[in-house]
This record gives sequence, structure tokens and C-alpha cells, in this order.
Amino acid sequence: MDTLLGLPGVVSSRESEQPDSKGQKKAILKIVAAGLAQLIEMRQVEGQAIAKDLEKNAKALARIVAKVDKRMPKVVKEHQKGLHARVAELLKASNSAQAPDVSREIALLADRLDVAEETSRLHSHLDQLDAFLIESGPVGRKLDFLVQEIFREINTIGSKCSDAQVAHWVVEAKTFVERLREQVQNVE
Repeated sequence: MDTLLGLPGVVSSRESEQPDSKGQKKAILKIVAAGLAQLIEMRQVEGQAIAKDLEKNAKALARIVAKVDKRMPKVVKEHQKGLHARVAELLKASNSAQAPDVSREIALLADRLDVAEETSRLHSHLDQLDAFLIESGPVGRKLDFLVQEIFREINTIGSKCSDAQVAHWVVEAKTFVERLREQVQNVE
């Protein structure tokens, strides 16, 4: 390398060949500023696209939660009827249990099936998600935590309710939550 650099004309230090350092600095700063402006613009466009996708998936999730809300009173009543019928059969065979006690136990079992609390929290979480999407500044961690909470509520609904239709909606909801989770990873 030393030999190559020592050859005449390879490296020149003549004053006339020295570039205008002030002019170069201005040109470089102009290019860097333009590149940064394009980067910021591209990130804003990408951020808007991500926000739109998050909104779309959150709305789909809200529609599913509304369906669950609407169906659950019917599910609870059907479950209570089924329990009453089974208990009535058992009581015919033995008179050891008192009817009011049995009715109270059936009501408690049916109450455990109710997911109104979970759907209420889901609505609240989805409202928070909407608020975070219009917030300026970094919201990625908030969104990440919120999506985890949404997933927990969906899982709880799935574990509490044995209705086939609701179970189908829970699976569908988990798909939308997963989409939210994937996009949230792209948010600062």
C-alpha cells in the first residue's frame, strides 16, 4: 500500500486540486437534510398506514365483542334452563336437596358463565386504543400493553363460555388481536 501511495499522481496535494471545503460542506448538509426530510415523510406515511390497519382490526374486534354482548344473555338463560332440567331429574330420584338451595346454586353457576365484565373491559380497552392512535409522541409500549390486556380478556371469555358460537367468535377475535399485536411491534 505504501508503494502504491508513493507513486506520482496517485495522491496529489497541489493547492489547485483541493476541493472547496465550504462548498462541499454545504452540499453534504443539503443532501443530508433532504434525505432526513424524505425519511420523516416516509415514516409519517408508514405510521398513517399502520394506524389505519390498527383501527380496522380494532373495529372488527369491537364488532365481535358486540356480538358476544348480544348473545350472552341468551346463552346464560339456556344454560340455566339446562341446569334446572338436570337438577329436577336428580331431585325426583332423591329429596335430600331443598329447591331454594338448588336454585341459588344454579344462579351462581350461571353467573360464572356471564362475561359482561370482560366485554365491558374490552370496550374500554378498545376506546383507549382509539385514543392512543390520535395521541402524538411514542405510544408503542402503551399499545403493546393494551393489546396484551385485550388478549387476556378474550381468553377469559373463551374459558368462561362453553357456547359454540361464542367460541367461534373468540377464535376470530384472537386472529384480530394477533394482527394488532404484529402491527404494534412497528410503533414507537
